[in-house]
Amino acid sequence: LKLARRAARSRAPGSRPREGTRVRGPRPVRPSSSMGCGASVSDGARMPVLLTIAPQGRASTRADKLIKAEELRPQDSAHIAIEKTECRGITLAQLEALLDYVERHCEVEGWTSVGPAAHGARLKLASVDLYELMFWVIMPATRPDRCSYVELVARGEQAPAWFVSHWWGAAMRGFVDCLQGHSRDRHLDQDCAYWVCGCAANQWAESADWEDGLAAAAFQRAIHASAGTISVLDGAGTMYSRAWCLYEVFISIATVREGPKRLYDVYAPIGGGKCVGLTDGCTEADFDSAHWKAMRESAFPLALASA
Repeated sequence: LKLARRAARSRAPGSRPREGTRVRGPRPVRPSSSMGCGASVSDGARMPVLLTIAPQGRASTRADKLIKAEELRPQDSAHIAIEKTECRGITLAQLEALLDYVERHCEVEGWTSVGPAAHGARLKLASVDLYELMFWVIMPATRPDRCSYVELVARGEQAPAWFVSHWWGAAMRGFVDCLQGHSRDRHLDQDCAYWVCGCAANQWAESADWEDGLAAAAFQRAIHASAGTISVLDGAGTMYSRAWCLYEVFISIATVREGPKRLYDVYAPIGGGKCVGLTDGCTEADFDSAHWKAMRESAFPLALASA
């Protein structure tokens, strides 16, 4: 009888499972930056995942117990509060340091996948995506300060030069490879920052970025403040099936502003740590030559170009 009553309460509209319990249900779609790349054009694309209701005020997962946040912070530095979410860009050096942390700890500590397709499978650096990075690193590391990841690792505001639109399920290694290739092609400064939603948004206080409505949301402010948007694809071009990613691209292209035209580039990994991009005009690496631009872009996967 007790079990029946408990099950009935868990199915009641508006009810919430007890803390510490695990329930099966659809991936939640929330009005936040993390919704960005999880929102699908088709509801049928949402797959069941295991959700953990975490007890507040104490470590509730193995990830919380394993995290070594001191390895992520700059030496002799506490977290810095950056009030404007749009000023929480992340540099390539900070992204590489994050992947270095994953490489040191992922296999040694036996991290497992939290995704529906390979739930419980052992992870390697090459297969870690942003969903898994969020579970194993970002959320546990920022839990004590209830801050964004950028605020944990930055020493002050980092205004983004480029806004990044991407699917959270793409491998982070390929994602960072694409940003490195983009930076080389565009001859960007070493300290140039990219706005990456999972690192910029405070996952502990997401509603603050939406208080003034969609048009004034942090991601839109970041788009308008940047020189351009880069879409980073995975091998299947999954980003093009994500409604929120398409919305970000629409805002990036359709919004008219004073001053220089906003640029839009698309990059994809092609294996072996390499990537190729379709760019808005010639890049500095093309020496202002349409011929060199065509040669550089000729390696772009045709299947993705026509997606």
